[in-house]
Amino acid sequence: MKIPKDYLVENTTPESLKRGREIFYRQFIRPLKTKTGYNLIVHGTGDYEVDIRFADGKAVTECSCPYSGEGKCKHIVAVVLAIQDGQVDRNPSGFKTGLSDLERSNDADFLVKYYDTAPQRAKEEFERADLVTNQSLRMRFLQFVRKSG
Repeated sequence: MKIPKDYLVENTTPESLKRGREIFYRQFIRPLKTKTGYNLIVHGTGDYEVDIRFADGKAVTECSCPYSGEGKCKHIVAVVLAIQDGQVDRNPSGFKTGLSDLERSNDADFLVKYYDTAPQRAKEEFERADLVTNQSLRMRFLQFVRKSG
């Protein structure tokens, strides 16, 4: 059974869709074993279990998060996106073998999306650490600052 492409548009709010995409791009999803559908843990401010099964030809979704707003929560959005993207299989190993983040690191579109969804503090910490350890980057950064100033 597949989840229809329009499932998220019909069952979520724009805000849940946006936030779920951020989780999906950061790939904070871990599979659990299941035979009847999908059961995954989504990491965020907490760890939440998402269960997707099929009944009467329709997807039935549940999440352990406390979301009580309109439509589906961001965790369900992230899992549905991962399933529709082919990253999750219903086999016990969960994620299909495919492009890892490292292999996708040469894909500029992927990197831009990944960068745009990363928390600002994480980006700043990464950049500081890299400036300390990477002499080539340090030199390029200093040249850039001098030209900009």
